[in-house]
Amino acid sequence: MRALRITAALLILAAVAATPAAAQEMMALGLKGGFNRATVSATIDGTAQNTGTRNGGHIGVSANVALSPMWQLQMDVLYVGKGFNASDEVDARLSVNYVEFPVLLVAMLPPAGPRLLSARVFAGPSFSWRVTCSIQEATSDASNFQDCDRDAAKVLDIGVMVGGGLKIGRGYGGLTFDVAYDYGFTNISTGAGGNVKNRNLLFTAGILVPFK
Repeated sequence: MRALRITAALLILAAVAATPAAAQEMMALGLKGGFNRATVSATIDGTAQNTGTRNGGHIGVSANVALSPMWQLQMDVLYVGKGFNASDEVDARLSVNYVEFPVLLVAMLPPAGPRLLSARVFAGPSFSWRVTCSIQEATSDASNFQDCDRDAAKVLDIGVMVGGGLKIGRGYGGLTFDVAYDYGFTNISTGAGGNVKNRNLLFTAGILVPFK
């Protein structure tokens, strides 16, 4: 949780530092989606469990507010799949889908302007609300998924997202191509002795349309 507090403090400091640029404020709205590889960090009674990765996808919308030509505040709403597949040590598959709300501070390098190609670096907290959850023993029929007991997995997950990418387009609009890592802080397991935290690697393409 210390890392989450530090990230939130950095977001606030950047917003305050960019206040003189408020007269130039611009917003861009966009659509995004892509592919992700999810897994979990899991221990049972202090023993680490080696789970497999679950391939999935994500889709959503984005709102970017320009704090200055260099700094932007990006707020996303994503529908994203997480969980894990079976491994040699874990004989189960977990499929969990969330509505996720990342709030990211984005640095544009070089700052938004006439150049066609810019790099993007971003970080910030993410808040995920579980909407579906199912689990299956690896030896069961592929269609034999069972709904997770609502008392077996927590609904809210809090983490941090960091990443970077490229934007093709002048000014505040254009096409974006990002790679991000979503690191969950919440132990989503309610079972005694269990500690399960989400990990997710996302590859995302999007489009931003600016307006004042």
